[in-house]
Parts: sequence; structure tokens; C-alpha cells
Amino acid sequence: MFDLTRSHIMTPKARADIHMNLPALQKLDSMLMEPAVELKGQNRTTSESKRWWLPSPQVPKPGLSNSARKKLLDKGKVVYKVFKATKSINENVLLEMPVPAIIKEAIPKEGSFEPGLGMQVDSSTKPLD
Repeated sequence: MFDLTRSHIMTPKARADIHMNLPALQKLDSMLMEPAVELKGQNRTTSESKRWWLPSPQVPKPGLSNSARKKLLDKGKVVYKVFKATKSINENVLLEMPVPAIIKEAIPKEGSFEPGLGMQVDSSTKPLD
């Protein structure tokens, strides 16, 4: 119970996993910002699609030069590395989180479930009729 005669100030406290992963996340953020800044001034259009707010790049009629193609592929590889690293960080954070008992009880018993791996059903057992 709070003492209402005094004012209480709650200070935000970051989770321990955020402090542990923050340097890596900042590095990944800077890796993503570099290609985004380089592509900012290039030709882009908006289209009549479901995601009309996202700009879509325009490729010149003759196509991309070899150097532009190589540069674009390199940027794609960097973005993929960032994706894999952030996915790994997310999986590790999820594995460290406690799972409430009610959720554990709701998981089907005929298979095994591990966060990050999903449902794994034993194929050697036959279903009951």
C-alpha cells in the first residue's frame, strides 16, 4: 500500500537484457542507417498498392550498372546480417523469459514445444482413434 501523504516518484528501470544487448543493437542500428541514408536521394515513386506509403525504388530503363548491382547486393547482405543478428537476440531474450503456468498447461501434450523452435510432434506415435 502506498503512503498517500508523500509523493512517490517512479523511476524507469531498463531490463537487464536490454543493458546486455544495447551495444549490439546500437551497432546493428548504425549498420541499417548507412544504406538507408545512401539510398535517400535516389529515384523513388509511390505506387497504388496496399503499402502506398512506402516508397519503391525505380530502376533505370537500361538496368543497373555492374557497380550499382554489386553495391546493392552488398547492402542486401548487410541488411540480411542485421536481420539474423536481431532474430538471434530476440530468440535469446524470449528463451530467458519465464513462461506462465497457464500457458504451459495450454501447450498440447502430444508434442514438445520449445520457444524459438515451435511445435515438434513425435512422428513415431500414432494418434488414438
